[in-house]
Amino acid sequence: MSPVRVLLVEDEVVFSELLTMHLEDLGYEVLGPYPTAAEAQPVFHAQQPDLLLFDVGLRGEIDGIELARELLAAQPTPLIFITAFTDRETFDRARTVAPSAYLNKPFTALSVQSAVELALQNFVRPDAAAEPDDEPITHWATDMLVRDAFFLKERNMLVKVRQQDVLWIEADGRYSMLVRAGGRKHALRITLRDLAASLPPSSFVQVHRSVIINADHLEQVDPVDGTVTVSGHALPLGRSYKDLLLRRLQQVGEG
Repeated sequence: MSPVRVLLVEDEVVFSELLTMHLEDLGYEVLGPYPTAAEAQPVFHAQQPDLLLFDVGLRGEIDGIELARELLAAQPTPLIFITAFTDRETFDRARTVAPSAYLNKPFTALSVQSAVELALQNFVRPDAAAEPDDEPITHWATDMLVRDAFFLKERNMLVKVRQQDVLWIEADGRYSMLVRAGGRKHALRITLRDLAASLPPSSFVQVHRSVIINADHLEQVDPVDGTVTVSGHALPLGRSYKDLLLRRLQQVGEG
């Protein structure tokens, strides 16, 4: 597998050399470093890097913020701003570009690694942000080590949640909201589609483009109104998911 290619634009030699060293030690391929926007622009279009690492305060006519704005308009790409914010105006301008992560000066090897991993994880392409209602999730993994539980990432820990305690999971922008019995919720920094790959198909089924339910808690299906009831809660049932759900349910009595 090819290494992640990072386009590095930093005009302070000390920082650019240090960043290059840290990135290469972590196994990433560095394009650059380049000290100006003019030098970085043709490299971006020719090489199509996997990640952008730009200093906010580049010298010259185009600073890091405007360079990022220009390049992201041409090709959405994960972006990290290298910052040493000293004023509110610069910070507010940087936020308008919606970087995936920030790397504050001075930085360490660990902070570089964390920023890159966070940016790659946070990035959602515009064409993948919405999951069409007519494209059910069909890829499910079955090789989990602990098959009756999940381990959710919360801060720096893995929290065990029993499968039977999960009621449903719904999309919430770049996050997924996992709802447990008793009402406790977990905001997970992962899209619903990516999370689905970790769920066992024997119990979990997608009923809407933004909802996956634990069928063990399914109480009622109303195909006419387009809802399912899970542990007393009414959730939407998408048209594209209705027939698949009904085929998987054991039904008795009159149709």
